[in-house]
Amino acid sequence: MNDVKIVLVDDEAPVLEGLSVIIRKNFPELSIAATARTGREAVDRILDTRPQIALIDIHMPGMNGLEVIREVRQQFTSCIFILVTAYERFDIARDAFGLGVYSYLLKPVRQNKLVETIESALTVIQQQRRKDQRMEDSRTQLERGQRLLQYGLLSALTHHEPVEHLIPHYCELLGIREQGGRIILTELPAMPGDLERAHDQIEEQLQYRLRALGGVPDGHRRFYLIPMNQDFTIDLVQYTLSCGQQALQGWGVSQAILVGAGNYYPLSRLGQSAREAVDRLLSSKYDDTLQGGFEETYTLKRNDLLQATAKRRTELALQAWEALFSHLQTRYSTWPSPGLQTRVVQSFALILHTAEMPMANLSEEIYSNPDPESLLDWGRSRIRGIIDSMAFAKRYSPIITKVIEHLQSQYPNQISLEDAADFAGVSPSYLSRLFTEEVGSTFVEVLTGIRMEAAKVLLCEPGVSVKEVSYQVGYSDPNYFSRIFRKVTGVSPTEFSEGDHHD
Repeated sequence: MNDVKIVLVDDEAPVLEGLSVIIRKNFPELSIAATARTGREAVDRILDTRPQIALIDIHMPGMNGLEVIREVRQQFTSCIFILVTAYERFDIARDAFGLGVYSYLLKPVRQNKLVETIESALTVIQQQRRKDQRMEDSRTQLERGQRLLQYGLLSALTHHEPVEHLIPHYCELLGIREQGGRIILTELPAMPGDLERAHDQIEEQLQYRLRALGGVPDGHRRFYLIPMNQDFTIDLVQYTLSCGQQALQGWGVSQAILVGAGNYYPLSRLGQSAREAVDRLLSSKYDDTLQGGFEETYTLKRNDLLQATAKRRTELALQAWEALFSHLQTRYSTWPSPGLQTRVVQSFALILHTAEMPMANLSEEIYSNPDPESLLDWGRSRIRGIIDSMAFAKRYSPIITKVIEHLQSQYPNQISLEDAADFAGVSPSYLSRLFTEEVGSTFVEVLTGIRMEAAKVLLCEPGVSVKEVSYQVGYSDPNYFSRIFRKVTGVSPTEFSEGDHHD
C-alpha cells in the first residue's frame, strides 16, 4: 500500500522527529504527508492532504487534539485517528471513543506499541479497500444488469412484442413508480467524429432531468422511455431538441437533431407510444433538407444569439435575433411557415436550456403568433425577459444545486464532504472546489449555515431546550453547537431564544 499517507501532530519538534524516524524505518511504504505543531495547523494540514492516518497529541496550543478531530470530522470522515496522551483518564477515553478515535497511546510512546498500532490501522485500511472494491464491482454488475433490463423492455416495446404481463416485473426491477410514460426517439445527422459520444451526451442530460431509461441504439437513432404520471408538465420535445443542439455544437455539426415523441400511455400500452414516436420523427424530416450556405449561416447567427443572451447583452441579443429571423425569412417566405416556426422553437429551446429555465408551452407561444411581425416582436420580448431573469438569478451548476438540496433535507444527520460527493457522483476535492468557486463558501460553511437557520426556527418554539435543538440540527455535542451558533449569530442559543433576535 504505497499510497497510504500519515500526518503527525505534536507541539514538540523532537517528538515529531522521533515519530518520523520510527515510521520511516518500519514503514517505508508509508508517506508522511505533513507535520503540524498546533491544533489549527493540524486541521489545515489534514484537510489539505487527506491522509488515511493521523497521529495527534491531545495537548497543544490553541485547539487540543479532540477539538481537532471534531472539526476535521465535519469535512473528512475516512481518516483513522490515533490519539497520543500523557494521561490515562476516563474522560479522555470516553470523548475519544465518541469521536471514533481508532486508538490512543500513552506518552512516552514506545516504539513497539506505535508500530503495532500503525500495523493494525493499515490492516483496517486494506480491509476497507477490499470491501470498497467488492462494492464497486457489485455496483458495476448491478448497473450492467439494469442496462440490460432497460434494453430488454424498450426493445420489446419498439418491436411490438407482447410484454404487458411482464410490465409489473420490469417496474419492480427498474424501480419505476410512475403509472405511465412516453417514448422518445432521437436521430442524429451523419457527422464526423464519435457519434456514440454525442448520443451519450444527450442520454446523460435526459437521465439527469427526466430519469430517462434506455438509449437503445438503432443506427443513428436512440429510443428512450420517460416514466411519468399524467400531470407531468415538461415539454419533452423541446427539452430533447435543446440537449441535442448542445451536444452537436461541440462537433461542429450544423444540421438539427430530429425528435419524435409518442403520447402518454399507461405502462402496459407503451408500444403505441413507440409507434407514434417513429411516425412523428419521420414526418418531421421535411425540415431536414436544408443544406449549403443557408444552414451554415443559420448556425452562426443562432450561436451569435445564444452567446449574446448568455452574456446578458440585451442590445446585442436583440440585434442577433433580428438578424437570425431575417435570415430564416429568406428561406421561409410564406406564412404560416412550419419550417420557420420550428427553427425558432429550436433556437429558443437551446437558449432556455443553457440558461436552465423552464420551456413549458414554448411551442404553443411560438405557433400562436398570427404573422411574422408578431413572432418577431414575441422574440424581442422573450429575450428581454430571459436576460432580466438571468440578471437576478444566482445560478449554480446541477451538481451544486443537487448537493445543496440534499443538505437542506439531510442536515439533521451526520453528513460529510465525502458523503455529499458520493451522493453527487464526484470526488470530494472536485466538490470542494465547486463550492468555493460557485458559492464562495466551503462545504462546511454552507452546511453550517443551513443548520443554523434551522436552529433559529426551532429556538423560537416555546419549551425547546438548547440540547434538543442541537440534536435536531445534526450536532451530538450541545456545547460545540452553542459555540458554533454564537460564532455565526453573535449570541448564544439561549440569548437568541430569550431575546428579540428573531423575526
